[in-house]
Amino acid sequence: TYMILHSRTLFIKLRGFLQVFERKNAHEEVVVASNTKGPIVLVGANRLGGHLLHAVDKQKLVIVEFDPLVAKRLKEKKYKVVFGDITDGEIQEVIHMESAYIVISTIPNVDDNMVLVDKINEIKREQKHAPTVIVTAYTIWEARHLYNAGADYVVLPHFLGGKHLASLLKNGRIDEKMMKGWRRHDERVIEEQQSEVAV
Repeated sequence: TYMILHSRTLFIKLRGFLQVFERKNAHEEVVVASNTKGPIVLVGANRLGGHLLHAVDKQKLVIVEFDPLVAKRLKEKKYKVVFGDITDGEIQEVIHMESAYIVISTIPNVDDNMVLVDKINEIKREQKHAPTVIVTAYTIWEARHLYNAGADYVVLPHFLGGKHLASLLKNGRIDEKMMKGWRRHDERVIEEQQSEVAV
């Protein structure tokens, strides 16, 4: 029980020692964009994060992606991508997190998101302006801990889905025009993602 409750703290303290066990050629495999600085940092660009790609100018976006296939595909599409783990201090330096306007994490791992929030808190202590941090949680318990740690906003996908549906209803009637527009958008995204998987 202690290990589960304090895994984040233990990881942070032991991370330096654990680097001894990294493969020596690990960083040689990392996909790194030539310019890794931008006002918006997106951590995790698959599924939930993938929807944001259509809403943000790619020149303003820096993506940190742990899936090598997703990172490679995005780099081919001319996105600024860094392949790696956001909890890695070296990755945090490469993406110039301290100069970002906003950092958005769509990854579901609460420990990783807590490390990210801790890093933003560290930046806040060191400089006047620090990025806004938005993270993702899948339980109320995780969301509460992330808010208590200092997250500016926590995305709860099931809450988001409820708000999404609620916005379709106006005085008890479905907004048909809005629904059809969302369907066209969603079908286009689904088709794009299916074609990428097929490749």
